[in-house]
Amino acid sequence: MHGKSFSAAALAAAFAVVIPFAAPASSAPAQNQVCLDCHGHKKAGYESAPQVKAADLSASRHAKEACVSCHSDATPGPHREKPSKISCRDCHKKQAAQYDNTIHAQARAKGEAEAASCQDCHTPGHRIMSRTSPESSVYPFRVPETCSRCHADPALAQKYNFPPDVLKEYYGTIHGRALVRSGLLVTAVCTSCHGSHAIQKRSNPASTISRGHVVETCGKCHAGIAETFRKSIHGQKLAEGSALAPVCTTCHSAHRIERTDAQGYKLLIIKECGDCHADYLATYRDTYHGKITRLGYTKVARCSDCHTAHNIRKVADPLSSLSPENKKETCRKCHPGANDNFVKYIAHSTKGKQVQFRVMFWTVLLMSALLIGTFAFFGAHTLLWMARLVGDFRKRREEEAEKHKSGQYYFRFRLYHRILHGIIITSFLGLVLTGMPMKFSHMWWASFLAHLFGGFEIMGLLHRFFALLTFTYFGLHLSYAARYIISHRDFRVFGPDSMIPRWKDVQDFIGQIRWFLGKGPRPRFDRWTYWEKFDYWAVFWGVSIIGSSGLVLWFPEFFAAVLPGWVFNVATIIHSDEALLATGFIFTIHFFHTHLRPGKFPMDDVIFTGRISLEEMKEERPEEYERLVASGELEKLKTEPTPEWLWNFARVIGFTALSIGVVTIILIIIALVSQHL
Repeated sequence: MHGKSFSAAALAAAFAVVIPFAAPASSAPAQNQVCLDCHGHKKAGYESAPQVKAADLSASRHAKEACVSCHSDATPGPHREKPSKISCRDCHKKQAAQYDNTIHAQARAKGEAEAASCQDCHTPGHRIMSRTSPESSVYPFRVPETCSRCHADPALAQKYNFPPDVLKEYYGTIHGRALVRSGLLVTAVCTSCHGSHAIQKRSNPASTISRGHVVETCGKCHAGIAETFRKSIHGQKLAEGSALAPVCTTCHSAHRIERTDAQGYKLLIIKECGDCHADYLATYRDTYHGKITRLGYTKVARCSDCHTAHNIRKVADPLSSLSPENKKETCRKCHPGANDNFVKYIAHSTKGKQVQFRVMFWTVLLMSALLIGTFAFFGAHTLLWMARLVGDFRKRREEEAEKHKSGQYYFRFRLYHRILHGIIITSFLGLVLTGMPMKFSHMWWASFLAHLFGGFEIMGLLHRFFALLTFTYFGLHLSYAARYIISHRDFRVFGPDSMIPRWKDVQDFIGQIRWFLGKGPRPRFDRWTYWEKFDYWAVFWGVSIIGSSGLVLWFPEFFAAVLPGWVFNVATIIHSDEALLATGFIFTIHFFHTHLRPGKFPMDDVIFTGRISLEEMKEERPEEYERLVASGELEKLKTEPTPEWLWNFARVIGFTALSIGVVTIILIIIALVSQHL
C-alpha cells in the first residue's frame, strides 16, 4: 500500500526488509538500485513506469543522494498511487526562500502553471549538474537558452506581455557576442543582471534591475565605470532620488547593449542624450558635428567626446572636461592647435535667446531679412513678368517662329567667356550638391547624396575643390577685367558695355514694371539688362561672403589666432544662409530670366554657343544693335550659324544643369516645408 507519511528513514528500512540483500540504509546508491530495478529499464509488467537513466543519476549533483530524499512519499513498489511532485526546499532552504518572493513564484501562486519552477531552470529530469559543469542548464554558456524556453515563446510573450525576441536581442549584444563568438564565460548572462533565484519585476525596488540597483548590478563587472558614474552629475542626481536621472540602461539599453565603438551605437547615443536634453540636441544639430552625425557618420565630435561618457559634470565643476581649466585640452583631442580664442566657440548656440548671443541673433535676423527680401522682390518681379508673357503667349509663339528667319548670327560671347561660364556652372553645381546635404542633413536625400559621394570626408574634399575652382574663375575674371580696362583706354566705366549700374538701368526697371502692368512699351535694352547686372554683382557678393566665411570654417585653428571662437558660429550662419540664397536664386529667378520664360524656353544656348541671331538682337537689345550698326562694328561680329555638334553639346550640358537645378530646388522646398511641419 502507498503510505503518505513515510519518512525517508522509514522507507529505507522498509526497503531493507523487503529486499534482504539490499545495501544498508546509509548507502544511497544501493537504495537507488531498488528504484532503478523498475525505473531503470522497462521491466515486464511495469512498462508504464517513468524511466530514469542510471548514468544520468550517477553523473548528477545528487548522485550521493537517495531517491527517497526527493521522492519522500514513495513507498516500496509496486506503487499503487503516483508519488506527489518533489520539493527542493527541504535541502535548498535559502534558495527556496528567495524564490518564494519572486515574480515566478507569485505567478504560480495565481495558478499560472507556465511560470518557472526549480525543475524548469535546472536540467529537467535526473541529470541535475553543478552550475560549473558545461552540461548544466544553468552553466553560464547555457543560461540564455534555458531562459529562452519561456521568454522566446511567442505565445507566452503575448500572454504575459514581455518581449518575444529577447534571446535574439541578447545574442546581438556585446555580451551575447562575447559569450557565443568568443566563449567568454565572464560576460553577463541573464542571471548576471536579473539574479538566479530572487528575480523580481523591474518596478520592484528590491529588483536587481530597478533604477535604484542598476548601477550596482552593472558595477559587479564594470566597477570602475560605476564608481566614476556615481561621482558624475547623473550619479549625484540619482543618489538624490531624481526620477529623471539616467542609469546604465537609459543609455546602453537592457537587452540591446552594443559596443560603444560601434557605428550604430555612436549615432544612437546622440539621440539618447537628446531624449533628456532636447534643447541641446537641437543646437548640436545646427553645428558641423551635428550635421555630419545626422548624415550617418561618426568621425566627428559627439556628446561623449566633449562631456565624456560617464564622468559628466557641471561646467562650473573644476573636474569637468568642459571647465575653463580643461576645455582647451578637450578640444585639442581633435583640434591640436586649439587656443584660448578657439574654445570661445559656442557649441550649443541658442541663436539669440540669451543676451550673450546677441551677435548671432542679429546675424540670423539680417540674413533672414536678406533671404526674404530678395525672394519677395524678385518673386514679385517674376510673377508680374510671367503674367505679362502668358497674356502675350500667342504673340510670343509667332515671334519665336521668326527668331532665326534671316539666318544671320553674331558673336555675343567669345570663347574665353564661354569657358569661364562653364567653370562657373561646374563649380556652382558642385558646391550645391556637396553643400546642401549639410544644410538639410535631416532629409533622406541628404544622406543619400553623402553616401553617393563616398562619405562625408570625400564630399568635404569635393566641396573644397569646387570652392578652389570658384576662387580660380573669380581671379581669372578680375585679371581679365583689369587687362581690358588697361588695354581699352577709351573704355568708359559707366558706358553701355560696362557692368556697373547707371541711371538708364533705373529707368529700364521702371519701364519694365510699367510694361508688366500694361502701362507702357517695353524698355529698349542695351548690351546688359538691369537683371543681368544684378546677377553679375550678386556673384561678386556671393563669392566674397560665402568664400570668406567658408575659409574661416575651413581653417578654424588658423583664424582662431586672431578671431574669437564665436566668429565661427557667425560664419556658419552666414555661409549656410547665403549659400541657400544663392542656390534658390539661381535655380528659380535666374533660371526664369535666362531659360524658362516664354521666348527662351526651354533654354537659351547663347552662353554655350556664343551666338545670337539678328532677330534676337533687334528684339531684345535694340539699343546695342543700333549702336553697333552706327559704329560699323556689327559686321565684325558676324559669324556662321551654330555647328550641329556645338548645338548638341549645348543642349546636353544645358539640360543637365537645368535638370539638376530644378530637382535640387524641389528637394530644398520639401526640406524647408518639413522643418516647419
